[in-house]
Amino acid sequence: MSITISDSIDSELIQTIKYDDEKQTLAIYFRKGRTLTYLCVPSEIWVDFLETENPDDFYANFIKDDYDTQED
Repeated sequence: MSITISDSIDSELIQTIKYDDEKQTLAIYFRKGRTLTYLCVPSEIWVDFLETENPDDFYANFIKDDYDTQED
């Protein structure tokens, strides 16, 4: 199992993101304390998320409404 964590994301909304490539889950830890885990997220989305210049826009446009979620 390989889990990757990034806490160096430059975002007003997001504090930390964590990706589990075996389960294909993307956990997003928001600055206001909420955590959402997105299911069946391909690794390409994770890589693009890490490389984007605007993580908040990327989240809104490519993650938020595109994958099933569970709240932690």
